[in-house]
Amino acid sequence: MSMMKCWVFNTYGGADVLQIEERPIPIPGKDEVLIKVAASAINPSDVKNVSGFFNTSLPRVPGRDFSGKVIQGKGYEGREV
Repeated sequence: MSMMKCWVFNTYGGADVLQIEERPIPIPGKDEVLIKVAASAINPSDVKNVSGFFNTSLPRVPGRDFSGKVIQGKGYEGREV
């Protein structure tokens, strides 16, 4: 099974609660794609998310701002996002 590295938080708090973990690379479902991320950023809503402002489920991987290339997904492979 292939693995990926990701930033994860298991509790709410400051930057000190973020940990780098290895997780299995997800398998995209129907009408989904898998993107190989080339760059990512943490934005203000991610900071609020980590602090518990949105009361999201845990554990959680922050970061919605990214760029990369689609590596799996019917008809979308090779597209840059």
